[in-house]
Amino acid sequence: MIGAELAAARAAGAPGWLAGLRRSSWETFESLPFPSPRDEDWRRTDIRRFELEGFRPLGDVDPAVIAAMLRQRDRAAPEAAVLVDGPVPLAVRDADTLLAQGVILSTLEEAATRHPELAQRALSAAGLDGSKFGSLWSAMWRGGVFVHVPAGVDALVPVWVLHPASGEGSAVFPTTVVQLEPRSSLTVIDAFASPAGSASLFSDASVALALGREARLDYVALQQWGDGVWHFARHRAVLQDAAHLRF
Repeated sequence: MIGAELAAARAAGAPGWLAGLRRSSWETFESLPFPSPRDEDWRRTDIRRFELEGFRPLGDVDPAVIAAMLRQRDRAAPEAAVLVDGPVPLAVRDADTLLAQGVILSTLEEAATRHPELAQRALSAAGLDGSKFGSLWSAMWRGGVFVHVPAGVDALVPVWVLHPASGEGSAVFPTTVVQLEPRSSLTVIDAFASPAGSASLFSDASVALALGREARLDYVALQQWGDGVWHFARHRAVLQDAAHLRF
């Protein structure tokens, strides 16, 4: 169940700086009301039927969802490195080219421990918005995807990220953090999908993009959700001088 006990468990396994961020985010989430049509940013979006209590963290993902997403990648960009974000350890495929260039491909949780300065810098640059759903994501995300391109490196192949979800009542917290050092370049395809149909699922996603001076990023978001999915997402980017983002 999504609640204080799970939030505490998420914080307990994190390094100090991230644990503090998770705890403060949960406190912010609890202190805020859910958005309503009376709020300017939500006046065209009615979420009165949304009930968080009806959702639980995602367990196993239907392999058919991942297989369909991989077929899409194979048709569009078969050379792309693949990262699968889910409740299991991050799956990385076809990444030898990027790894040889010094590109870091890992979970955000792993980066928070092994590359804390990079992970903290990327999250700080993109910032957290302090919203109800943004705070919930910050307290609850698990795993996540972290991509770091060193200075002066033009990534030779794209990164294709899969965020699959399945199962009635499942909740997912997709996370993509991309950090490009000065004069580097990369293409990212961020794919979100669930089975077709009316199964009720909840997706609370955050994407943070941090571009150094003269860096270039092409970012593509693909959404193939079923009819019963509640999807809330934040895409935040920070660009240094002469950086270029095509979104």
